[in-house]
This record gives sequence, C-alpha cells and structure tokens, in this order.
Amino acid sequence: MLVCVSVKCPYKLTQSGEIKLDEKDVCGMTVLHKKLYLLSNSIFIRHLQYPFAFVGEIKTPEIKSPNEIVSCTKTSCLYIYDKSADCVWKVSVPDHRVSLWLDKVQEPGALSVTSKSELLILRNSKPVCVEVYNEQAILVRRVKLPATIPSLRRFDETPSGKYIGLGEQSVFAFRRDGSLISQMQPISDARYRGNPQCINVSPYHILLQCCTYYSNRPNFGTFSFAQKPIVQAQFANCSSISSLTHDLTNSQILVDKSDDWIKPVASCYLKETKQLLVLEDSINDKTWKLKPYDVTSE
Repeated sequence: MLVCVSVKCPYKLTQSGEIKLDEKDVCGMTVLHKKLYLLSNSIFIRHLQYPFAFVGEIKTPEIKSPNEIVSCTKTSCLYIYDKSADCVWKVSVPDHRVSLWLDKVQEPGALSVTSKSELLILRNSKPVCVEVYNEQAILVRRVKLPATIPSLRRFDETPSGKYIGLGEQSVFAFRRDGSLISQMQPISDARYRGNPQCINVSPYHILLQCCTYYSNRPNFGTFSFAQKPIVQAQFANCSSISSLTHDLTNSQILVDKSDDWIKPVASCYLKETKQLLVLEDSINDKTWKLKPYDVTSE
C-alpha cells in the first residue's frame, strides 16, 4: 500500500462565499457551457458565477427517480441515471429535449465523462469493472480492475488518460488498462478527518473531501419528562479538503473544519475560475447550500 507523504504544495483554498438554495432534495450537480445544473425532481439551472443566480428549470417528468448527473461539452448533453427505471437519460442543451439513451443499466456505481466524450459506467461487480460507451451509446470496451478492490463509489479520468477511483476508505490510481498504480487510505491519517467522500480532478492536482459521520443525535426539542428523547437518523461530520498529486504520492491539507449536521452531496472543480464548488445538505434546517472555494497558489 502506498504511504501518502505530506509535503508543502503551492496551493491554498479559501472559502469565498455561501448561498442558501431555494431548491430542495438536490442529489447532484454538474457544469456545462458556463451554467450550473442542479439535479432534483427537475433540473435547475443557475449562473456559474457567484451568487449563482437562478436562470431556469428543465422539467423531466420522464425521469422518475433521478440519482446522478454528468455533462458532456462536445455533445452539449446532460446524462442522468434513473434509479427506478435502471436507465440513463440524455437531456440536450439548449433545447431541453429528454430522450432515453441507455437502458438495463442496473444500478451503476457512478457515471463520468472522459475527454473523448465517452461515458464511463462503473460496475461494482466481481471483479469491479468500468464500461466505456461512445456518443451513440455503444459499448466500446470494458476495463477490469484488480480483484483486490471490493467496490468503488467514483471513477474519473485524469488529464494524462489514467484513472482515479474513490472507494469506501481508499483512493486508487489506475493505468488505462485498469492495473493499479498506487493506493492511499485517508482514514489511516487523523488529519484527513475520516473516509473519502468526494473527489475532483483538476489539470494539476486532485481535490479530495473526507468526512467522519456521527449518527443518532437525540432531538431534545421533542423531549418531555414523560418521554424519552426521540433519536433521529441524522449525521454530523468533521471534514477536510486536501490536495493530492495525480499519482497520490504527495498531499497537503487545505481545509480542516468541524461542521455540525452538514452532509456533503457533490462538488465540481471550475477550471476557468479555479474554484472548487461544494454542494452541502444542511440537515438542521433542511436546506441545501453552495460554497465556492478559491484555489490559489501560495
């Protein structure tokens, strides 16, 4: 197993704002043509610059249980996984036409798009593999990963054409053929504040979010002497955001914080503005928030 060495890297991360969203039950987000697309029962569109003003909405009654959203710049399309129908829908931008793109998907681990406009579908089978589809939804190849990897929650291409995988407790670097280059376990180092949750690949480094969750907080607002406190299935976390090199050999903790009752949902790296945009679920007041972080050189 690779030991990730902490070194002084030329980056720092500074939160530059916070926006409380009107949208509810947001489960994902993606960026396309300088617009931000938030996935809920509909697709909500916002400007990509702070304060992320609302632009419009794409109604998607065909999509019964939206679960994940990714985008492709070349095809000007959004791809959405429908959990109840086990299929991937394509939403064309700007005409907002919704069409069935791929059926019988059977609950993928994750979706992502490559620099060649291919859609990657992560399969947590035995062994774990990644299916690669072209723009016409034709399977062009299948990448098998080492049998030692039990499952992954994310799988993304790096600028060099290799891959980064996010597991329950580890981060993996893979060659294009699926063979393992390196592996790190954030949970083995207390500075990372728990297990990996979100990962974003930038041209020069990887931004990794880690969290530790605590459950079963008593709701003392409903407590009386005649009753026991009601225990709610909610989560709190302490978290970190760190910078990793693409080969996972070097790292730097950029943000170290404790946020009670905040759950990270998704994040995007904005290449043009050099920002990390984080979507969070505030469990206390049942709202969703956008937090931009400026990524700058020291």
